[in-house]
Amino acid sequence: MRHSLLPLLLVAVACVDDGEGAGIQVHVEIDSQTMPQSVATNVVLDPSYVTVVGFALEPCESVAATLWRAINPLPSAFAHGASSPTSLAVPVVVAIAGARAGIDVGTLEPPPDRYCAMNLSIGPADDDAVRLPDQDMVGRSLRVSGEHQDTSFAVSSAANGHARLTFVSPLELTDADASATVTLSLDTSATFDAVDFDSVTAAADIIDGLAAGFRVSAQVLVQ
Repeated sequence: MRHSLLPLLLVAVACVDDGEGAGIQVHVEIDSQTMPQSVATNVVLDPSYVTVVGFALEPCESVAATLWRAINPLPSAFAHGASSPTSLAVPVVVAIAGARAGIDVGTLEPPPDRYCAMNLSIGPADDDAVRLPDQDMVGRSLRVSGEHQDTSFAVSSAANGHARLTFVSPLELTDADASATVTLSLDTSATFDAVDFDSVTAAADIIDGLAAGFRVSAQVLVQ
């Protein structure tokens, strides 16, 4: 059975009153799900993982956007502890096959603005990454194993990856009474179709395929 829409990452945005005026909070969580392990023709995965190390809202093109790019790290350069009001630098190991429990990633506090994209960064897990399955995953951004045409394979990497996910319509966080939900999902239905598991580029191809499989949608409510 081919897999479609793997893990949902939910980013809930709510405006709250901190006693000094409204403050926007963006709560990031990864929804629980059990994913099929047969993800492509003749590909069956063992428990496999990818590490997302950065989640960042990107403002729409403006002076603010120019400043955002100037002061924020490159998408592949997130480090644990380097969060900002618009970015979370929290390594999270995401299961891409088998059972995955819900994960509370953290909270963003972005300034009021119009946001046109969410940037996701893939990179190596550290030893206190969220949902680290074992110490073997430390230093790895990807660990995939399984069978392809009845032949076992194992691919791992510490390489970086990046996904820039644009909203269909800008995410308006300019109204003090606004709230929104941003849903990130991962479609791996085509990730492994063209992968040569014996190739030296297998890991990079899988990381690129996973990055390309992320999708984003947003719903804004004005109270």
